[in-house]
Amino acid sequence: QAKPAQTPDIQAILAGNAAVNQRDFAKAVESYTDAIRLNAKNPTAYLNRGVVYRLQGKTTEALKDFASVLSIEPKNEGAYMQMALTHTQMKQPDEAFKDYGKVLELDPQALAAYMNRGLLYRAVGQPEKAIADFSKLIELKSDAAGAYIARGLTYEMMQKYEEAVTDYTQAI
Repeated sequence: QAKPAQTPDIQAILAGNAAVNQRDFAKAVESYTDAIRLNAKNPTAYLNRGVVYRLQGKTTEALKDFASVLSIEPKNEGAYMQMALTHTQMKQPDEAFKDYGKVLELDPQALAAYMNRGLLYRAVGQPEKAIADFSKLIELKSDAAGAYIARGLTYEMMQKYEEAVTDYTQAI
């Protein structure tokens, strides 16, 4: 059975993905921009270009692309996750917390959102909230060694050494 022909915008996205894999970000942006020119309603092109912009430190451009994704697909959890990462990169934790909240509203089992939000809570001096997020992640995925380590480090910061040792042991 023959595969359906790929549309030109999908071909451009695939070319962009290949360029990202080769770490050729300029070529990736060019390919994703071509995809957008070919189909301005393709959220993947905006999302992928936004990720490349974020990786390049072009945070304003990245946020514009993620907003474009949300104008096409208001419940695109990936766009909110990327916005959270971008706001974190921009040292805007309050915005990032809102974005992570939206991810978790859309998918209460988004493990990466619990981990990243927990790490951010810890970084801004809110260890109790960090512990809550790491604990939720562990509840959802009991073999999440990284969550045990993150929670253990947070307990250690709080000078709760017994809990820290328990988590470190669980991680092994």
